[in-house]
Amino acid sequence: MFEWDNLLANDHARIQIVGDPASNLAVQGVIIGGFTVTGTSEYNNIFQTTLSSKLSANMAKYGFAAASVGKKAEELGMPSMGKLINAMRSVSLQTKWETTDYWVNTQKPSFSVDTIFLAIRRKDDVREKVNSLLRAVFPKRLAGGKTYGPPLGYKATKDSASGTVDVSVGQWFHARDQIIKSVSASYSKEIVAPGNPLYVEVKVDFEPYRVPDADDIIGWFS
Repeated sequence: MFEWDNLLANDHARIQIVGDPASNLAVQGVIIGGFTVTGTSEYNNIFQTTLSSKLSANMAKYGFAAASVGKKAEELGMPSMGKLINAMRSVSLQTKWETTDYWVNTQKPSFSVDTIFLAIRRKDDVREKVNSLLRAVFPKRLAGGKTYGPPLGYKATKDSASGTVDVSVGQWFHARDQIIKSVSASYSKEIVAPGNPLYVEVKVDFEPYRVPDADDIIGWFS
């Protein structure tokens, strides 16, 4: 027999997503599969940008169009090969330090989790949990439906944000002030009562509302 209560009692398998008190968002499910975190940093070679700009300027100076460099000069009526050589001479060679990459930016980490909501009683309606998550990605109706506001009334300042969610996985992951980026729900064809699906599998992608530093993100996993 499937013991849903036992699964929920297993801290390592349980996920909780809770919004601000005004949002009425509080769902709990069981993780299926793994829990994925992705982080990327961008580095750039300044010399490559400088070289490209300088080459383009010199080509323009000698009357070359960038798109026609590889074509026969005589067919296009372009300047001679000697002028092309003169243009290339004006571009300096690279030194070792000019090959150095410099940090430009770090993207916000993204998290992806697959969870399942199961109805174990006839009165249970798994759609309610999904509906709560959908309110975190679709706009809020304002002014009689004539205007839209951000999901969950999201608002960010330089110091804090409201309309975010806190996400916990077992006792080993807890992150505050997250934004739900996408929700994908797959309902079962089996039902527990007329109109109530037996279960729903949900994929939730979320990320912090701003870029955390290394200590912040490591702290979420402690």
